[in-house]
Amino acid sequence: MKDNQNQISKIFLPVRVLTGRFTIIFFILFSLAIIPISRFDQNISTSLRVFFIDAFSPIFSVISKPVFFAKKVSKEVNIIFNLHSELKRLKKENEQLIVWQQVGYRLTYENNSLRELLNVSKEPIIKDISARIIADSSGLFVRTFIINAGSINGVSNGQAVVSSRGLVGRISEAGHRSSRVLQITDMNSRIPVIVTPSNQRAILAGDNSDTSQLLFLTDKKQDLINNYVITSGHGGLFPPGIRIGVVSHFDEGSVRVRPFVNWSQVEYVKVLKLKDD
Repeated sequence: MKDNQNQISKIFLPVRVLTGRFTIIFFILFSLAIIPISRFDQNISTSLRVFFIDAFSPIFSVISKPVFFAKKVSKEVNIIFNLHSELKRLKKENEQLIVWQQVGYRLTYENNSLRELLNVSKEPIIKDISARIIADSSGLFVRTFIINAGSINGVSNGQAVVSSRGLVGRISEAGHRSSRVLQITDMNSRIPVIVTPSNQRAILAGDNSDTSQLLFLTDKKQDLINNYVITSGHGGLFPPGIRIGVVSHFDEGSVRVRPFVNWSQVEYVKVLKLKDD
């Protein structure tokens, strides 16, 4: 089993190496060109970044396809080898989900009835824009990537970006046909959140590591371990209730959160857009 997987990885290794080298060289040259300009006029440097992202997004899209294809083939092979055990697990989960489905129907009915009784205002309608990651521009001091959707698709700065597992980040620069996404682990990321079930409000701050930290917690206790972290919706930047991760550990007084998102497996994302945006 492992031999077959290793053979597939070796087949696509040259493609991955070539793609990685091209991306690194491009961003080094681009960064060297931008540094002198950014010292004189920040607006010009921002416009240039957006222009180059739009200009090179078709190239990134073509280059990234072999890499994503290799990942897909490797994933399919793993699925085939583990199909029997996966089927048994899914059957068991399906039985549990049927039970929870009935609970969900009942709670939805009760919630709608109570909201109607209390005359609670309706939540804004949210649409989603599907996009594919075409380039990863993360480095030592930045955690970002580029998607193949821009203002022509309805994308604008500040919109939340999610995957099937949870919150990925937000749009930091929206071009015409492509956009840059700031990951939740980037040092410039700050997100209002709620820690459940303790219901503590905090700010989720990135620091360019694989985990983020919770700031301004009112009560830092060990029983926060394994608590869920979701968006609070404060400030109107993100919709409330988007799952982010779990409190994993404490590090020198800092409460650390492990995101649900597996960054190495993210290929497609959705940009959340309010209906009246």
